[in-house]
Amino acid sequence: MKCLNLNSYMKEGYFHLVYYQGSTMQGKIIIWTLLDLVLYTSLLQINASAELGIGTNKIYEGKPGQAYKGLVLENGLKVILVSDPNTTSEAASLHVAVGSMNEPRELQGLAHLLEHVILLRGSTKYPELQGFGKYLHLHGGFRDATTRPDNTEYYFSLNPNALEGALDRLFNMVHSPILSESSITAEIDLVSSENTKYMPRDDSRLGRINMHTSRVGHPFNTFTTGSRDTLWNKPRELGLDVRNETEQFYKKFYSANLMTLAVIGKDNLTILEEIVTRIFTPLKNRNATLSKWEQPPFGPSELGVKIEMVAMGEMKRLIMLFPIPDQDKDVFKNYIAPVMTQGGNHSLFSFLKLEGFATLSSALVDEKFRGCFSLEVTHDLTDLGVLRHEEVVVQFFQFVNLLRNYPPQKWFWDEAEEVRNYTRKYKTDVEAYVVASSLGKSMIENSPDEVISEYLNPKRIPFNSTQIINSLEWIRPENMRLYLVSNSIKNASRTEPHYQVKYNFEPFDSEFLMAMKTNKSHPNITFPSSNVFIPKDFTIKQNVKKLLLVMTIEPS
Repeated sequence: MKCLNLNSYMKEGYFHLVYYQGSTMQGKIIIWTLLDLVLYTSLLQINASAELGIGTNKIYEGKPGQAYKGLVLENGLKVILVSDPNTTSEAASLHVAVGSMNEPRELQGLAHLLEHVILLRGSTKYPELQGFGKYLHLHGGFRDATTRPDNTEYYFSLNPNALEGALDRLFNMVHSPILSESSITAEIDLVSSENTKYMPRDDSRLGRINMHTSRVGHPFNTFTTGSRDTLWNKPRELGLDVRNETEQFYKKFYSANLMTLAVIGKDNLTILEEIVTRIFTPLKNRNATLSKWEQPPFGPSELGVKIEMVAMGEMKRLIMLFPIPDQDKDVFKNYIAPVMTQGGNHSLFSFLKLEGFATLSSALVDEKFRGCFSLEVTHDLTDLGVLRHEEVVVQFFQFVNLLRNYPPQKWFWDEAEEVRNYTRKYKTDVEAYVVASSLGKSMIENSPDEVISEYLNPKRIPFNSTQIINSLEWIRPENMRLYLVSNSIKNASRTEPHYQVKYNFEPFDSEFLMAMKTNKSHPNITFPSSNVFIPKDFTIKQNVKKLLLVMTIEPS
């Protein structure tokens, strides 16, 4: 079986890192999110003389006993195989580069509906209702699926020695699903029922408001979950055949060249490759085009605004969202985000905590969809912080003024790099399906070899002071969406139609805008000092005397 050349052009991926400083933490501690690790990659040269259909066949070594291999099947399916004889579970993740942003406007939720039908309603070879889940349950496993704006994922995990049967069922799910009218109408009701689950959750409600208040007519401005109203009632009023529309959507986008597959098993690479190649080669390549969206979801009318959302629960949260360009995302991840949420003495967070405004601070670089990035700075507020939230925002921009007037510090960049390095080196093993999911998502825009190489040996990103200075120009009030979430918000004048979320949406008033743009810094907030809690020596000490800890209980 021939394989496609793996030396293909690619774009950069990203590390999804979150920096927290909680109300009970002492000192300066950076916590890095590992489960959502996505991989920064760089351009490789194309071997123009290589014969089409020949891959690198390179085998990569991971932890002791682990072996990785990337290949592309004749039908264009990108694959990463991981042989791990020590794994306690086997897993696979299949991504399709199609999501809610590909749906027609008159059928919002169609990608999610199709995901339900494929996962639950069986296939031509395995027609039993929820048969895939039953097979996995018999082998101590589970399966699930997720529809995102730009991709859909199907994944499973199970005990060893039943992987081939699970892969065959996964293949048949996406190759020959049962797209009957009875299957589709049944899943429409299940999709609608998810709204009942999501509607009371303030995180879900906030996500709805973010999409609902994006640029009108943009594919991001859609209802990703769908409901009976958007998937049945309104389409039928327009004369649409929902079953036919679902089938056409499937045939247009469910193409092998838009799919990736990551498999982790106990067998050696030769056996895993034979199984995957035999099972998945018949998957159809419809030569579908990978969707790209050049227009940003937030234009001038959607920026420089304050969005107040009435919470159903106890959430008290302030979020500052800044769209940022693709080429600057690494500067924000590796320098600006950790600087903004560093928690040592005289830091922005310690000041907000001492003032009684905030209990938790975080910052992350989020990818809304392919090529669309934003910096999101979040503060969990106290009741006082909600009441005086505009002061919190003003203090944030005063700290940004400090960063603009303070030369970028290479020692801070190196310190953050040091934390990333030892976190990767000593990280706790995660579940096999989590690793498969990360590898599979990264392959959507990158070749399997590039993803494996970056996963095992991440490249160091060079310090660039000029880029840091220029990137700070994106942190301006005019480029911000400010969200305030609290159940104390009164007189909300607008209602989101699907979750019935009450909210306000207004441009910044002139007084607040002037306060944010004042070019001064707070005297009690300074640039962070070196983090003394970062470990330097990881050698195991020998002949260490035991320490006796004596706890004295004082009478109350």
